Amino acid sequence: MTLLELSGEYRASAAALRERVLLLEHRLRGADGDGRRLLEGRIRLLRAMGREARELAVLCERYYERGYCRNGKYTLSSALLWPRAGVPRPAPWPPITPPSSAG
Repeated sequence: MTLLELSGEYRASAAALRERVLLLEHRLRGADGDGRRLLEGRIRLLRAMGREARELAVLCERYYERGYCRNGKYTLSSALLWPRAGVPRPAPWPPITPPSSAG
């Protein structure tokens, strides 16, 4: 599968998610209490999933274009990975032991 084909899959998923959101929004009109809160939470989740699917579709479509400024949310960078707020860098495995000075 090429990135362009994968992009189409992401777009189709985003469209399906949008349809589901519309259906749940219609159900939301008649809901109350706990049912309403559950539907609102589900809609929030599906909207986030749809947004990410659309972002990934664009990323896949334009991946090889010169000058395309990629979404930093979907790139790996050692500067982004470490250090994280208050999280120490993991120790190497196997542990590195310094050479002994006794000789």
